[in-house]
Amino acid sequence: MTDVAFESEGRARALRQSIFYNIDTQVNSYSTRPAYYFFSPEKMIKSWTRTTKVESNFIDNYGIPMGMELEVERRRMVDDGENIRHINKDAMWDYYIKRFGQFSNDVTEGVVENPVQFWIAKEDGSLSDGVEFVSQPMTLGMWSKIPLPFHEMTGDYAAYHRRSTGIHIHIPKGAFENDHLHRWLHFMKMLGEHTVNHRRLTNMLALIGQRPFNSWARFIMPEYGNVKSELAQVAIDRVNHSGGRYKFLNLNPSATIELRFFKANMQAERILKNLEFVSASYEFTKNSGLSWTIDLMNFISYVAMHSLKYPNLNEYLSRHMESIDFSYRYTTDDFEYEANRLMTEGELV
Repeated sequence: MTDVAFESEGRARALRQSIFYNIDTQVNSYSTRPAYYFFSPEKMIKSWTRTTKVESNFIDNYGIPMGMELEVERRRMVDDGENIRHINKDAMWDYYIKRFGQFSNDVTEGVVENPVQFWIAKEDGSLSDGVEFVSQPMTLGMWSKIPLPFHEMTGDYAAYHRRSTGIHIHIPKGAFENDHLHRWLHFMKMLGEHTVNHRRLTNMLALIGQRPFNSWARFIMPEYGNVKSELAQVAIDRVNHSGGRYKFLNLNPSATIELRFFKANMQAERILKNLEFVSASYEFTKNSGLSWTIDLMNFISYVAMHSLKYPNLNEYLSRHMESIDFSYRYTTDDFEYEANRLMTEGELV
């Protein structure tokens, strides 16, 4: 497959050189905050998001951007720098130069001078002797196209079989309207309460995340004091008043919601399963009413109907159908329905 034809061969050469020579191969401090961008196969933009506002045209056209943190423990003395280069180089070449064999535009034009790498590595105090690989926010379409070669590094790192490791996925708070976030919070609560018959996992959210809730990801909903509907007010103000960040949903970051309940995994199909779930949960709850949203069977059917978009999630759910107790019914009181209706109509803000 030939490289994409740029208007300027000099620009193409500069992109190639930057990919080869300018990748940050250091393990940065935990406090490092790189400049973030939103990536889709079609285009990239500077990340522009606040608590209640986001670049909605990008999301409407390409999907919600998801940033991932993958924690791993070292098995031995490791050349982290070479591994950082490995997970970036081919993915960046496919995106910036080859353009996945589908597009001919220079995605950097008007955005950045040098290609932005997709992964950096950071220290993490929760790990014994490990590293956290932190991605740029990318749409599901982007995640499904780039190589995820972590499985090639299992001789260097351990993930799934270490208790200290996890996957955290960030999504923009501003991607939600108030009523949408209210429904999504109820949906996540329903999954956390829905029982399953599994030898070590007790609920649907743990089954999807592949690990039980723990001290790093406690099953406690975001809280808001002295109001009749905490989840409605959380949806409006996008804050969590108590309990800290070690909840399965962490709203402490100013601009993102962090989903903390996924077990670390270096297999590409399992990484994609988790990202597909986050994307599917967002899309499923976007335009539905509250009563319809909280039905698990409807969600499973939705994933099956969109199996080309969510192949790994659909395969995983299909394989575990016998473990799910479909007799369970999640209920909310009339006030929650009314609060969601008022938010949908713009009367409760």
